[in-house]
Amino acid sequence: ANMLAVGLSAYIFAGLTYYGKFDLLGASWFPWHPLCMVVAFLITPVAAIVYKSPKHGGGGKENTIMHGNLMTGAALVGSAGWYVEHLSKEAQGKAHITSYHAQAGLVCLFFFIVGSIGSYMALHPDTGSLKTNTTVRKTHKLSLRAAIALAFVTILTGFSTIVSTAF
Repeated sequence: ANMLAVGLSAYIFAGLTYYGKFDLLGASWFPWHPLCMVVAFLITPVAAIVYKSPKHGGGGKENTIMHGNLMTGAALVGSAGWYVEHLSKEAQGKAHITSYHAQAGLVCLFFFIVGSIGSYMALHPDTGSLKTNTTVRKTHKLSLRAAIALAFVTILTGFSTIVSTAF
């Protein structure tokens, strides 16, 4: 699944670069926004879930810590993606958070940041105060899967906007 996400993302970025929509070294910071968001909300979470999944040899203390580190990294990269979009809007004098895409993206970012902090406090194998509570673990699993699903839809709406302006 992760290879599919990476391959699909590379294909989309290559196509958009070809049509002149992405110039990571150009004057605009905007191209960094979708790149950061795909890495943060699509590629990294899939890798973190697979890393933790017992079906794929996951589980255990070390894999749980790596899972948490990957998801925290995803939250940080997502924050960077939000920041470059914020800078882009400021530079153009445009209003912020005016579309469903932006609102959904903020909800995803909120879930990832709060999920990282809360999961570290509650579920860390060494220090987690609720690491054995099955209700907390199930809530963590399902709520962040919902956030990842929302992020996927949000990424698709963002790319559909970019592609519709490319042609």
